[in-house]
Amino acid sequence: MAKNDLIFQKIISNERFADAYNVVPSKYPNLDAGKRALQPEVRAVSEIVHDINFQIEQKKADMRIRKQSGPVTLDASFFQTLYRKIVSSLTK
Repeated sequence: MAKNDLIFQKIISNERFADAYNVVPSKYPNLDAGKRALQPEVRAVSEIVHDINFQIEQKKADMRIRKQSGPVTLDASFFQTLYRKIVSSLTK
C-alpha cells in the first residue's frame, strides 16, 4: 500500500471522523476509491492528501534540479488555494 493510501486510511479510520460523518472506512481501501466516494467529506480528505503530496513531490523535484537539500516547505498561498477548493466542493 502506498504512503498516501496509508495516510488516507488513518484519517478516515479515526473514530471521531468516522462517527461524525458516518464513514465506513472499509468501503475506501485506497486514495482513488476516496476520490470516487459519494460522501463529500471523504472526497475532501482524499483531495487534501493527494494535493499536499503532489505539491511536496513537485518541491522535492525542484530542489533536486537545483541541487538543494533540506526540508520541504509549502507556501501559505498553496494552503489558501487548497482551502478554497475544499470549501467550494463541500458547499456544493
